Amino acid sequence: MKTYCPECFSWGAHTHGCPAAPEVKPIHKCAVCGDGIFEGDRYKDFGDYPMCYGCLQALSPEELLEMVGDPITITKGEEQ
Repeated sequence: MKTYCPECFSWGAHTHGCPAAPEVKPIHKCAVCGDGIFEGDRYKDFGDYPMCYGCLQALSPEELLEMVGDPITITKGEEQ
């Protein structure tokens, strides 16, 4: 049976930001910015270093390659 919420004026589920809604706890915490990573969020888990999608997008390609253990190769001018 659906109930009425006098705080957000909705039936059944609370609307976003309703003070009567139950607190949703994050599954992970971003190791870079500290924001919560919730169910359904996109993120990358680098072992013990979870990173939210926003922080992941802020990385340069070179930083991302270094994080996954495959840094950019620098040429040395010896081989041809």
